[in-house]
Amino acid sequence: MDNGASSYRRFLDGDQSGFDELIIAYREPLICFINGFLNNLSESEDVAEEAFMELIVHPHRYSFRSSFKTYLFSIARNKAVDRIRREKRYSSAQIDDMELEDKEKIEQIIFKEENSQMLRRAMARINPEYAALLRLLFFEDMTSDQAAKILKKSKRQIANLTYRAKISLRRALEEEGFSYEKS
Repeated sequence: MDNGASSYRRFLDGDQSGFDELIIAYREPLICFINGFLNNLSESEDVAEEAFMELIVHPHRYSFRSSFKTYLFSIARNKAVDRIRREKRYSSAQIDDMELEDKEKIEQIIFKEENSQMLRRAMARINPEYAALLRLLFFEDMTSDQAAKILKKSKRQIANLTYRAKISLRRALEEEGFSYEKS
C-alpha cells in the first residue's frame, strides 16, 4: 500500500497525525484536480474539504484494496460531479482565471515559464474529460488502472481516451504556438 493508506490506517487506529499527513500530502493536488471540473478555486477547496470529511464520517468504506490516492480522488470526483449536477452547469478548467489571495502564489504564477502557460491554456481548451485524464496520468502520476477507477471507465476506454487526449492536447499546443523537436 502507499503511504496514504498507512497514514489512514494510523488515523483509524486513533493517531490524529495520520490524518494530518493525508491533508498535507493530498490537499493541494486534490484541489487542482477538482478545479479542473469546477473552474472555481473556492468551490474546489470546499469539495476537497468534503472529500476529507467523507474519510472521517465514513471511515470504514475504504477497503485498503486499492491505492488510497485513487480512493480519495474518486470521492472528490464524485463530489465535484454532484456539485455540477446541482448547479446544472459544466465548464472547462481555466487555471489562468483562478482568484488567488496569497501574494506569493500570485508571484509564482506571474513568473511561470511561457511553456507552462501555453500548456494550461491548451488544457483549458480541450475536452474536459481529456484534461482530467491527462492531469491524473501526468500531473498526479497515477496509473491507467487508477485513472480508470476514478473516471469510471474500462481499461480499454482509458487507453482510447489517452490516445485522443494526447492528440487533442498536441493540436491545442500547436495552435498556441508551442513548438518542439520531433525525435
